Amino acid sequence: MLLRKRPAVHPLSFLATTFAMGLAALLPFYLGEIANGCLIVSTTDSWLAISYVCVFPSLIAYLFFNRGVELLGSAPTALYLNIMPVIGAVLAYVLLAEPIRGFHFLGMGLIGVGILCASNEARDRIMRILA
Repeated sequence: MLLRKRPAVHPLSFLATTFAMGLAALLPFYLGEIANGCLIVSTTDSWLAISYVCVFPSLIAYLFFNRGVELLGSAPTALYLNIMPVIGAVLAYVLLAEPIRGFHFLGMGLIGVGILCASNEARDRIMRILA
């Protein structure tokens, strides 16, 4: 919502600031978990999961999103946040061998139609058809 007012700083500086603010917001909850004895079991699988979350959905996704805002603006880029469930379903299929069912395709189709309808070009075409 406030990306239009983003300061003119290097994207990595903006990302580092975003991460620092997120860390500050989550730190009390993390310390509370530790105080209650809830620790992460140090296994290869847990470190692989943490590494995956640190690299792909955190670092790379935010860099791409911020670049999209820089190129397209905040409103058009926000439309594509709706693609996250589609990507999640595809990754679950590819990485976890989860089956893709009819409701997945239905949801993906509705998301695609929603993005098309919300884009200026598609809205203009629909308005011409209805007029």
